[in-house]
Amino acid sequence: MKKLAIFQTIVMMFLTSCDSRNVKSVEKEITQKPEYMQNENLEILKLEASRLRAGGSVKEVVLNKSSAHITYAKNYMEYKELNPQSTLTEADLAAYWESGNAIDKALVEGGVMIMKKLNFIDSVTITLPYKRELYEVNVTKSEIESFTGDDFPSIIAEWDQKFIDRYVYDKKNREKFLKKFGTVKKIEPLRCGGY
Repeated sequence: MKKLAIFQTIVMMFLTSCDSRNVKSVEKEITQKPEYMQNENLEILKLEASRLRAGGSVKEVVLNKSSAHITYAKNYMEYKELNPQSTLTEADLAAYWESGNAIDKALVEGGVMIMKKLNFIDSVTITLPYKRELYEVNVTKSEIESFTGDDFPSIIAEWDQKFIDRYVYDKKNREKFLKKFGTVKKIEPLRCGGY
């Protein structure tokens, strides 16, 4: 007990002898991940984003601390810039997005799948522009826990039963999920001359 009191006194003396800039810089060093780890995590995130539904259409992946933002290509031209070797036609790509609620399923599954696979991600935004509409979903682990009534580890442990079957493939629950976490906005065409 006496040793603990002496240790606390020494720590307090050390901290009070430092000016606030030094304490803050030490706190910053302790709480921030080294840059190389952030870059490594970004590469891992990019790999997992490429494995999502229509992952070949993922145009941009951004990592900001524990938040991921994934953006899909807005049209076939952007898709071909990303995948010049692809034999997929414009009609094939359109047929994919227009079949079986593919956009909704990609949005519902994608963000939660990223958080399932990557424990350093706590929130995900997915943006999917398609035919003059901008579809977006924004989810966090805590919001998913609240929405599903299950903690995240149990969702992961029983992935198909607690999430995929319930929210991706069940149309009513998929719609509830998108109503809670998703948005759809009209994209206005650009006018010539900046108007």
